[in-house]
Amino acid sequence: MSHQSKSHQSKSHQSKSHKNKSHLSKTITMLRKKSKLTQTQLGKRINISKSCISAYELDSRQPGIDNVKTYAEFFGVTSDYLLGLVTTNVSPSLLNEEFIEGLSIGSVILMLKELPLKERDAAATVIKALCLSRNIKEISNSAR
Repeated sequence: MSHQSKSHQSKSHQSKSHKNKSHLSKTITMLRKKSKLTQTQLGKRINISKSCISAYELDSRQPGIDNVKTYAEFFGVTSDYLLGLVTTNVSPSLLNEEFIEGLSIGSVILMLKELPLKERDAAATVIKALCLSRNIKEISNSAR
């Protein structure tokens, strides 16, 4: 077999194995790269060895609950997000932040969730309009 064929097979195998990786493995790799950290740099910051981080990212080893918690705290996400149980990476601290005086973001979300569907749609329309209006103002201010 030629060197080129071996190289092609190796790349094919790598992309195949990437598809079979766990959500956790893919997510911690993505978060580390998004933070522009090497495995060594991340390891020093969270006190996990580079070899463990590499094994977690390659999906050849699964982190224990303490290390999942460490990753979640460091990257500001939930362990549920890391494990693929939820699709958004809203941290609990964000939900506890004050939205307006006396109401946290989390409590506002719960209130919206309790609304009948028609009223939820109306609230979503208002929120989208406010965000659009804000974006238009930012664009016009930056054009000056």
